[in-house]
Amino acid sequence: MMPSTAPRENRLRVLIADDNEMVRNHLRASLDAEGDLRVAAVAQDGRVALALCRQLQPDVLVLDYHMRPGPNGLDVLRELRHDRARMPRIVLFTADTSICDAARELGASACVAKDMPLSVLLDAVRAAGAFGLQSRSTAPRAIAVTSTREHVLVVDDDERLRRVVITALEGAGFKPEAAANGSDALVACARSDPDVIVLDLLLPVMSGRDFLRAYRELPSHRARIVVLTALPDAGHIAAELGCDLGVNKPFKLERLLAAVHTLVAGESRKHG
Repeated sequence: MMPSTAPRENRLRVLIADDNEMVRNHLRASLDAEGDLRVAAVAQDGRVALALCRQLQPDVLVLDYHMRPGPNGLDVLRELRHDRARMPRIVLFTADTSICDAARELGASACVAKDMPLSVLLDAVRAAGAFGLQSRSTAPRAIAVTSTREHVLVVDDDERLRRVVITALEGAGFKPEAAANGSDALVACARSDPDVIVLDLLLPVMSGRDFLRAYRELPSHRARIVVLTALPDAGHIAAELGCDLGVNKPFKLERLLAAVHTLVAGESRKHG
């Protein structure tokens, strides 16, 4: 379902960088057709992409990897990384997914294969643009938990988000663990049997939805699950997937901690 049309000034401003003119035109038409997105400009190579990023400061950059004559997508990421204050959220859109890990290490928010459905790219763009979790000068309000230090698995491919959430969970007395994709999360669950899983839906290697199907095949799939999504109505999405709670991105850390605590407390009463 296409989101309702937002006022033009409130739409996410997207810059598209791809050396294939047909791809640029297709993406421009597709994104502009969405009510909450607006293509600010297109770039045919990495050099122009860098110049337009600095000039226009878009919310999201959809960035190809192989661009001739260069620089390529990873080179653009490296260059933009030097100016984090003006660096947009970046979705790498590529036929070569072998470079996805390197792209995330350089600060990409997501990596989407070019043979994936357009809906996956749209989700990635919205998630990248919507999540603007700001660093806080004070720690979030502490929430008391039981002394058993419940194990919480955080599954998200955004390294910066994982670090912030892990730190907050540790400060609140939980025992957190992180996974960057659904496949790694499945291995972690088989190994350590978490009490709560905080799950992003848009994941590489194995999506959040695919993870849920596989996780429920494990002999012990007892974890309570909080779904994170930048799509509208996280609660409804969580209910459709059979999960316990949904939290919309961007979110306040206090809200996420309260959600985890609520699930842990409910589980403790159930088994008490």
